[in-house]
Amino acid sequence: MLRISNQGLWSAARHRSHGSGRNPVLAVSISVAMILTVAHLVPGEEGAMQAFERGSNSTDRCGEESPVDRVEKALVETGNHLLTARRFREAEDYYRRALARNPRSKPARLGLGNVLIRTGRHHEALELLESMLAEHPDDMALKNNIAWLLATSPDVSVKDGRRALDLAQQALMTAPWDYHVWSTLAEAHFVCGEYEKALKAAEQALSLAIEKRAPSADLNFYRKQVQKCRTAVEVLSLVE
Repeated sequence: MLRISNQGLWSAARHRSHGSGRNPVLAVSISVAMILTVAHLVPGEEGAMQAFERGSNSTDRCGEESPVDRVEKALVETGNHLLTARRFREAEDYYRRALARNPRSKPARLGLGNVLIRTGRHHEALELLESMLAEHPDDMALKNNIAWLLATSPDVSVKDGRRALDLAQQALMTAPWDYHVWSTLAEAHFVCGEYEKALKAAEQALSLAIEKRAPSADLNFYRKQVQKCRTAVEVLSLVE
């Protein structure tokens, strides 16, 4: 399953947390005040942007970040919020505004890649994510999202089950307790016709998602994924 964000994209000094009930790499930390401020910023409104930057001074808890960094971060976090709400067009607008400020923004590009996948622009998404993976070859979130795209795209010119399986397995080595990665691995096995392995991976994804109290929409998806894999196993057993 696609990951929305990846902790550590903003600063190498921020480390992952382990052992909590919720997976921190997927948490979209939204400041309501920040969202409301950024939501009123549109290209050309320099006065509003300057006012926002003046309010983001170096004495707050994010003192190591410049005002521009905080505006970029607010834009990306708002995009993540809109992506979660399935407001894809609006999310894309915020990600692209963040990229206009910083074309190399890793979290903005990751978010934009998710929007492109969700809206069916798979070639564009693959090109973007592959370019990012070339820059960050050890990034688990990128490997997971590319694997998901390669496994689930209906476009035969994009679909590549074996590479999806390889990338999903690499991501799993880094994040063995991440239910999103197990779900991606299940899809990769499924598209390769390895239905029993797909079922085991899907069951693990569901188990971890329940343990980590994943959102109900995710749990429903994983239950359907398990049922799809189980049905494939049962049907295959009838013809063997």
